[in-house]
Amino acid sequence: LFYRFFLPLYLPLSEFVNADGTNNTRETIRESSPAINPGFQGFAENLITKYKVIKFPKTGEISIGILSDTHGVLKDTFLDELQSCDYLLHAGDIGSLKCYETLKDLHVPLYIIKGNCDKGEWTKYLPETLAAPIGGKIFYLIHKKSDLPYPQPEADFIITGHTHHYEVSKRGTTTFINPGSAGRSRSGSSCTIAILTLDGDEFSVLPIYAE
Repeated sequence: LFYRFFLPLYLPLSEFVNADGTNNTRETIRESSPAINPGFQGFAENLITKYKVIKFPKTGEISIGILSDTHGVLKDTFLDELQSCDYLLHAGDIGSLKCYETLKDLHVPLYIIKGNCDKGEWTKYLPETLAAPIGGKIFYLIHKKSDLPYPQPEADFIITGHTHHYEVSKRGTTTFINPGSAGRSRSGSSCTIAILTLDGDEFSVLPIYAE
């Protein structure tokens, strides 16, 4: 009864999906919450079927870990940063089921999409785009910026990847963030992720580097 009434209120745009898509508990949630979006991975699974301790996002300042293009590699430097965040956003090219499961096992709410390199049965339930509501803002995830639909989605932040180059820019009221590659750098540059700190309408974005 707890999950049937509490979870849809707490995460109204989230669905809880394993890579294989076969969880009876998850199906019950889906039936009772038809408006839920298929981008949120791992949170309810851990809460309902594993009974592990999880942390709920705090009020006020929110820390959001943003990464992309892991390509099967998760560096310890980045994992240390990500596990202390309130939310995680991954903009695709995860690279492997092991990498996907490692992110889920951090027990941090995770919004994740597939990239052009994500193939196989384990990617079947991963969306190609996703709108994530966090802290009163909308974060729109899409792997390639060039694939953005027209007109542009109404979002406060648009998170992309693919280029393996870190970039933060603004167009109108929308902030674009490409966290670079967390797993494989290009042209001799460092691997990067981004940590976004959100507090109401104020935010800052900090790059984290690793060799």
